[in-house]
Amino acid sequence: YIMGVKLGPNIIEDGLVFSVDPSSVVSWDGTNYRNLSHSDHSTTRTGTINHTTDGGGTFTFTAVGSYFNFGNASSSPLWNLYNLSLVGWVKQGSTGSPHQTVICTSETYRYGVKLMSRYHGPVAVWIGDGEGASHILNTSVDITGDNQYHLIACTRNGGNGKVKIYVDGVMENSVSFGNDQQSFKGGVEDSGSTLLGADYHSTGYHHTGNIGQVYGYDTVLSDQDILQIYNSGKERYGL
Repeated sequence: YIMGVKLGPNIIEDGLVFSVDPSSVVSWDGTNYRNLSHSDHSTTRTGTINHTTDGGGTFTFTAVGSYFNFGNASSSPLWNLYNLSLVGWVKQGSTGSPHQTVICTSETYRYGVKLMSRYHGPVAVWIGDGEGASHILNTSVDITGDNQYHLIACTRNGGNGKVKIYVDGVMENSVSFGNDQQSFKGGVEDSGSTLLGADYHSTGYHHTGNIGQVYGYDTVLSDQDILQIYNSGKERYGL
């Protein structure tokens, strides 16, 4: 339980700093979308975001500039973390938009970590170093328009810079940054607000589809942890 709200069976709570759930009346009261794992509930909703019973309770985003903003350094627990894991349930709608982001630690181009349900096709994670460089870790899994929910996740280790990307509990790709890429190690370089349903690159990209539960950790979840979260939640999403 977090703040008296059951997150779901066997959800890992060690290191959990961000947890939102459209089906929870504590997390979503019809106006505000509260992070159940942090004392600061500051959230701004931009645009129209429709709540639906689809997937046991999710939000529908229609790429019209709608997103949730969870603030920046003063309020977002996902800012400048050394170790990080991001996890989210998503049904990626049909779209030609190249960027489809479930959650980003910060919105600014080439900053933060962006967990993407679509990057020019497949699921990916996009990481910036705050110094004008970024890295895309792709998968070969394209979930666009398949009308199914998927659990996508990424982990990032500040010590060795290793990043992993997962789809439905399976690790699909990883990268280890060597000594020649020190800027991708240490704390995540963040700038701008933590957004759910959007990222800003050029004039901004906004999500098309459904987003359900989203979790953020200040730890590196193991392969087994990611698989456990997937298995714990898949029945809710009709899998």
